Amino acid sequence: MKEQLRIEDEISEYKTKQFASIEQQYEQFQTIVHECIHQEKFEQLIQFINAEIEPFLFSTLNNEVLDLMITIEPIIKEKYQENVATIYLIMGHCFYFYMDFEDARNYYKLAMSYAMEYKQFGVLSSSLKKYNASMIETRIDSVLWESSKYPSIFWVKNKGAACNKDFLVCIIAHIELSLKLEKNEYAYQIYNKYFEQIPFELTPRFKLKLESLKGDILNSLNKYNEALTLYHKLLKICINEVCYRDLIVGLYERISVISQKINDAQLPLEIQQSYDQYFKQLHIDKEYLQKHLAMATSNLNFVDSSFPMSYDQFINEVNELLNNASLEGLSLVIVDIKIREDDRQLENEILYCINEKLQDAFGDRRLLNTRIDETTIGYLVRKSELGTEVLSGRAFHEVRKLYPKEESPLAAIYFAAVNNAENNLTTYEQCRKLAYAYIYYEFYK
Repeated sequence: MKEQLRIEDEISEYKTKQFASIEQQYEQFQTIVHECIHQEKFEQLIQFINAEIEPFLFSTLNNEVLDLMITIEPIIKEKYQENVATIYLIMGHCFYFYMDFEDARNYYKLAMSYAMEYKQFGVLSSSLKKYNASMIETRIDSVLWESSKYPSIFWVKNKGAACNKDFLVCIIAHIELSLKLEKNEYAYQIYNKYFEQIPFELTPRFKLKLESLKGDILNSLNKYNEALTLYHKLLKICINEVCYRDLIVGLYERISVISQKINDAQLPLEIQQSYDQYFKQLHIDKEYLQKHLAMATSNLNFVDSSFPMSYDQFINEVNELLNNASLEGLSLVIVDIKIREDDRQLENEILYCINEKLQDAFGDRRLLNTRIDETTIGYLVRKSELGTEVLSGRAFHEVRKLYPKEESPLAAIYFAAVNNAENNLTTYEQCRKLAYAYIYYEFYK
């Protein structure tokens, strides 16, 4: 009994302690996990993991979580098999949030198998929900849509009631798939039924998820300005909360899609005029902004002899280096400029100046650089985001001495640095999207 109390006391202290960093918190989490196993307190272990694992799955500690689950899986399978489904579920999450959907599906299927055998309906619900979510990448049809109803059914069977955050998460997945299949009115009805009045407190992240979903529904019903207003509000919140970086790209992509749709010449003139008025209210240079909203990979064949590496070469080599990056990661840097309309002939001169100052500032930390298009250059730097911002700030200070903001052709410099390790990203495209989301936010501010 004494040992059990000690474990319970450690868990209680963990839940109330203020940690200096997520790394320090994970270290204590890991210690408690191993102590539970050492004392064979498996029931406390599963309860503790279920309650406390989430923040680590959304952090750069994702791989460490996977290693821990791989270590304890054979022990749980031997000693406490009726709950090994929980371990497989978490392993599936680790792969899912790293966007390795094939391996994620394999572990979700394992989790479902054991959960069904031991009637672990909560785990069965979560596994099926995430499995369905991963399948959306490869298949969207009526069979998958019908399957997306079952996670919420299993959850009610597990808890006996629908008034629960996890139940609502299951319904969200069903609504998202309904929107993909253009069952828009149905999605609107389901949202109103379950989400307009929720009788319990929600976490900030979950509130953002729900509001984003409402924006998706408004968009599906062609209520573009309402959707854009909501997306912009959420984007501002997410940019200022670094723990919501994974939501930033999704919101930015939604804004991009709506903007492209509204600018379609086939749309009624009154919708386009309404959209133009909306951007005037935000004080955004709409014409220049379209370049970023398009989210194109730009001209892969753009050539500038002053930059020895073409853009497509740059992308390939960045991906190779990101695959072999150290724990500190590498930072993708995107720099874009806006030249006053009457001085467009000076684009090259100013861009070359910025490139020279940045290369001097980065020094031997610069690994690669390229010219992306007429007004944009990109770099890969061996430095943290904050460190890269400091070095870049020095370079821009030197540039502004030569081209003062109000007295030169250089109207604006737009900049973003995205470190792959800090953001748990694995490819150039993922880093690029987040960088352009940051640049877009600079317009919106």
